[in-house]
Amino acid sequence: MALSRLLIVALLVLASADERTPVPGFFDLPVTGGTATFEMLGLRPEERGSAIAVLARSMFSQGGSAAERAASARRFITSLSVPGNPPPEDVDSPPITIAVPLTADTWRDLLAPQNKGDLFALLISNRPVLLVCAGTLNTDASIRSLFDRDRGLLRWIAKTAPAAFWVSARSLEIDNDKVAVPGGPAMEPIWEALTGGKVTRPAEFLRALLSRDGGRLAWFYDAMAVMPASRQAVIVGAPPAGLQLEHTRALYQTFRSADSNWRLEDHPFLRNMTDPSIVTSQVALEGGGVAPPNAVQLWEHLFDRGNDFSRRAMVGIRADEAAPVTLAWLAQQVASVSAKERRDRYEMVRFAQSVFPNAGAGDSTDVMIALGGYRRYRALLLAVDRMEIATPRVYSRVVEAARRLDTLSGRDRKHAVIAFQASVAI
Repeated sequence: MALSRLLIVALLVLASADERTPVPGFFDLPVTGGTATFEMLGLRPEERGSAIAVLARSMFSQGGSAAERAASARRFITSLSVPGNPPPEDVDSPPITIAVPLTADTWRDLLAPQNKGDLFALLISNRPVLLVCAGTLNTDASIRSLFDRDRGLLRWIAKTAPAAFWVSARSLEIDNDKVAVPGGPAMEPIWEALTGGKVTRPAEFLRALLSRDGGRLAWFYDAMAVMPASRQAVIVGAPPAGLQLEHTRALYQTFRSADSNWRLEDHPFLRNMTDPSIVTSQVALEGGGVAPPNAVQLWEHLFDRGNDFSRRAMVGIRADEAAPVTLAWLAQQVASVSAKERRDRYEMVRFAQSVFPNAGAGDSTDVMIALGGYRRYRALLLAVDRMEIATPRVYSRVVEAARRLDTLSGRDRKHAVIAFQASVAI
């Protein structure tokens, strides 16, 4: 009871605290032009604490809304570049501040030591520095403390790898004077091998991490960091460490080769819908591995042969359930093809795991026929799934029936399709 009272008192104190109470490691940056500028940039009052990150994402993303906000920012910056020109919109608009990490002196030093202009305008007009500022806003207090001590490192990041830092910032942390890597102390030798840096030398480690492979290693680092420990264990596998490094390298190789148009520093917020990060984080797991159906031969045939499956063609083809797929193999199979095929393969795997989790060896033919028709008859299979049917043979039969309709033409096809759709609906 006493604990409950203390909790209530604490909540009341927090609720009554002034919203302008300084937060360690941050300062309030006045927005030039006040609320008029704030609104012109498409920001809302409740976004004061994250305005820097919101601006960075919206200004440097692709899409109509991002382009509109970027144009608004350019008009604002241009208006301030004219000597004696007042802030845009309304000079009498109420003042407003936003939360910015580190100190004003730090960012002025990073932007240009001799430039004494408006800090808000300077910050949003400098793309690399704004990305670094947005990343610093989201990173751990230990990293902000490192930047406070080592401005040279912060300057190097802004000059060399601002987008790579932004990608991984939320997952960076220093504990007891060494980098706290994804997977904990057991994974330190693996991350040191991948980066070439030492976790006991945080600045050196960060430089190596952010500069490797055009930011791909930073992307991989963040993807691993946000995974649950159970999923990390599936990727890394059991000791010895040499084998764990091999497994981790196998998955990282997929991240390295996933997108031939990868230009992180040019497009920091552009990602493929079925990139390796999505595949490795969303594919279902079970029993320390990829959830069924997970036979390598089954997926090799489905990925290689597409929808060309019939019972006659299936003679002699069996899925070897003794050889389950790995997350690294699956991610590579999805990432190594064209954009449309990547999406088809990923969605096919997710559909199979949802509908056929209990399919046995005797169901492999029906499962393969059903999934072989996924690309062409996706709506039909999803309709059967919505009926909560879980028998693989039903799925294979509706696919075979749909294929027979495709052999018809003219009025025969029209009437057959009507009858088929009606029977499915009933």
